[in-house]
Amino acid sequence: MPPEAPDCIDNMFVPEEPTRRPTSEQPQQQLLPRSDNQASVVGQRASGTSRLFALCSTSESFMENKIRPSLINAMIFLSDPKPDVDQIRQVLADRLLCIPRFRSVVRMDDKSRVHFDPLARDAVDFREHIKLVDGRGKYGEEDIEALVTDSFLTDWPSDRPLWRGTLVTNLADGRSLMFIVIDHAIGDCVGLLAVLTSLFDDPADGKTKTQNLQQRRKTAPSLRWSHQIVSFVGGMYDGIINTLVPPPCDIPSSIRIPREKLEFPCPGKALAQTRRFPIDEVKSMKNKLSGATVNDIVLALTAMAVRKSFEKIGDEALDLILNGKGKVRADFPVNMRTGTAKGGAELGNDSVLGTFRFPIKHSDPIDAVWQCKSRVDEIKVSPSLRLKKVLYAALHGHAPDTVLYAALHGHAPDTVLYAALHGHAPDTVLYAALHGHAPDTVLYAALHGHAPDTVLYAALHGHAPDTVLSTKMLDGMNQCSCIVSNVIGPSQEAAVGGYDISDLSFTNAYGGGLYFGVLTFKDKLRISAILDKRCSGDVKVIRDSLEEAYEDLRDALKDVDEDCPLRQPDMTPL
Repeated sequence: MPPEAPDCIDNMFVPEEPTRRPTSEQPQQQLLPRSDNQASVVGQRASGTSRLFALCSTSESFMENKIRPSLINAMIFLSDPKPDVDQIRQVLADRLLCIPRFRSVVRMDDKSRVHFDPLARDAVDFREHIKLVDGRGKYGEEDIEALVTDSFLTDWPSDRPLWRGTLVTNLADGRSLMFIVIDHAIGDCVGLLAVLTSLFDDPADGKTKTQNLQQRRKTAPSLRWSHQIVSFVGGMYDGIINTLVPPPCDIPSSIRIPREKLEFPCPGKALAQTRRFPIDEVKSMKNKLSGATVNDIVLALTAMAVRKSFEKIGDEALDLILNGKGKVRADFPVNMRTGTAKGGAELGNDSVLGTFRFPIKHSDPIDAVWQCKSRVDEIKVSPSLRLKKVLYAALHGHAPDTVLYAALHGHAPDTVLYAALHGHAPDTVLYAALHGHAPDTVLYAALHGHAPDTVLYAALHGHAPDTVLSTKMLDGMNQCSCIVSNVIGPSQEAAVGGYDISDLSFTNAYGGGLYFGVLTFKDKLRISAILDKRCSGDVKVIRDSLEEAYEDLRDALKDVDEDCPLRQPDMTPL
């Protein structure tokens, strides 16, 4: 999860005091609100974002360009080394089959539109969806990493829903693992974490647990008025111009896939996880820095870790960044749902990607936190995220495919574009519709084929041919150096199918270089790192750097009293 922004923060499901309860007593639950179930009907067309994810599994053009699906991996570690697989399958069947997208096959029609077609409940074979593997007491970290790689590189069967699971019994550490992989086309992290926690057993009093979307506490930005004005103006530019014409990519580094390797098959993903940090200790650190949040601390740790990993492996990118000649950025998904959905979360992809520039040029751990806090505060007052959502909603789906195809390829003569445009609507309608949503210069360039392909791709990709989209996805997924996501799991003890959960992990395997996944569970915070093996970096070095960054920040604040916190220096850009 991203830096917190008013009304645009990642909302999470937190089950109310889950305790162990026999599966046979579990009632079937309606996980989603009525409005979402009504939308998930036979032939439902995917939204622009869900379509883009689904094309990775359905479009021949995407597959030919070696574009892999974006997958969300849920790892549920159970204390019992040998749980009953049929009991686990029954829990998943009871909870998931009432959600249409979890029993739908995905197809692409002849116009590159994607549809979800639900299957009958008895048509979903859970013996195929949930496999059983005996770890024989030897299954460890390397095997789990291989499981992540295999799931990422294995194609989805065209006749089955876009998710699957593996129950690994008898791990080397005496536990078992329920590994569930879900295609991002089904939904984003907010909805899927809600589904994940719905698998947990109900409270002991027998009442069906009430699930509510809970928002993180919003902390007001502590910026001077001049700083807020600069951030607002910058957000207007980012929300409009950078959405239409994306800025240059990050500089090459050990955590970005080299451009020349993007078109080659991915050899796999490397996974490493930090130890579990006590959330009370993390909160104590943020309390020693006036106005800071846990999110500021987490972002500072990732920024410090990136710099440390560059130093350890001698990455040339570090010198360029320190000399002001490059940058390292992270994409972060921001939940754009409004209000609270009682009784369940809305599936689908209702999020916007924000961008955060890592403060690699920090002088010490405390300065890293202050710089992260300042940039988070800028995002809080910036209209960028809302503009991106509004602009996307306003522009996508309003132009015929033939116009988009000609404009995107940029080689159609003016007469062809003019004929194509005027063949679909009267001049007055086109003028009012097009000129009312974008500057004349942008429209002229876009319509006459003089603008970069990314202009129309970013604004109108919801209806662009998949052949055009596939060529843009390669660079689009690798424009920023990494993705950072932060989710909140339950703080209490939890169980699934009557088996106690000892640990929980929620990560994402996508077509870019590095992923940082932060999850809080049972009052402990852990950071997972997944690095594409086409990158020259070392995921274990990144993991070690994260742990060292945590110790450095803790040591830097050990003599600070929470009752007399440090004050943030003025970071106003003007």
